Amino acid sequence: INTRSTPNGRERERTMARKRYIRDYRIVETVDERGRIRSDYEYIGKHYVYLLDAETVRREKRRALLCVFAGWAAFIAALVPNAAPMRAVYAALPFLCAAIPLGLLTDILLTAVPADGPLNHRQADMLENRYPAAALWSAILPAAAIAGAVVKLFRDRTFSGGDAVFLLAAAVMTGAGLRCSVRRGRFACREL
Repeated sequence: INTRSTPNGRERERTMARKRYIRDYRIVETVDERGRIRSDYEYIGKHYVYLLDAETVRREKRRALLCVFAGWAAFIAALVPNAAPMRAVYAALPFLCAAIPLGLLTDILLTAVPADGPLNHRQADMLENRYPAAALWSAILPAAAIAGAVVKLFRDRTFSGGDAVFLLAAAVMTGAGLRCSVRRGRFACREL
């Protein structure tokens, strides 16, 4: 590992983070009918299972995905009208940054929560470490945008339909994030 590019070893940390799950796989080489060597990988790491039964996890995944898609719909809906809070940095910035944890939640729910079968180490790690943080931040950031919007609306002493759409959308996003955060324990897993 090359650590010469930065004196404090950040490059080494990034390299180690990229290779976190490397020991969970092994390379399998086979020879095809033409005599070419074909390399593939095989998972040999630990397997994990959910603490709850498969049907409960499937139902919870559907509900969490509905919340996340409602959050995305609200996010897009808030961008359409001309709303005064979107012209204030202290309201617009947290609202726009809320797309990051919402995107992480979407990714985790679509990739780390399989329909059936055991989980691999990476999936269990995502559900244990990334999902709770992403769910919490997807509630905190729109709530901060609501607070900023209220400040902006009190300062301007005006209220329009676009402002109502923004506040409603931020409230829907906050509710979706809270619901995912409160029920994060439904995806708890243990080593098989």
